[in-house]
Amino acid sequence: DASFLPAPLKSEVQQFLTDYLNDVINIEWPAMRGGAVDNAAIKPLQQLKALLLNNRPADADAVNVNIWTDAMQQTNNLFQEHEDRIRYSQNLTLSKGVWYCLITATLVMLASSSFFFFEDRRKYVLLLICIGLITGLLLFLETSINFPYRGYFGVKPDSFTTLLTQLDYW
Repeated sequence: DASFLPAPLKSEVQQFLTDYLNDVINIEWPAMRGGAVDNAAIKPLQQLKALLLNNRPADADAVNVNIWTDAMQQTNNLFQEHEDRIRYSQNLTLSKGVWYCLITATLVMLASSSFFFFEDRRKYVLLLICIGLITGLLLFLETSINFPYRGYFGVKPDSFTTLLTQLDYW
């Protein structure tokens, strides 16, 4: 929230935040959706931090020092969240443990299906198809959880888009 900053600094901070949000929405997020990494939004964050560092108020002005300190803390938090999101989007594989559990569960289901006796062979085939579907759905669920920014069902930048539209009201 830049509304408490002095007039010339406020508009510059808002411009850097607008640039950051545009870069996240239009450059980084599409890259993450495709499994790539584009760290384009780091530049406006670096410029924002440099701007704040160059405009530190005098220690005698306690109110503005508190506002500046809070702005620096929020900027540092934004840096950290950005880096975490980029790092998390680089997760490229499912762990060996996930594969082990999924394969073991599938084998147990297939083995236990042999305990059922069906006079009609089509019912047994239908049971095996259901086991295959369950395994596929579990794999889809695990992939969706481990790769939240990828594909059609991935997390979308809706909160960033909303923030960008509301930034003008501050």
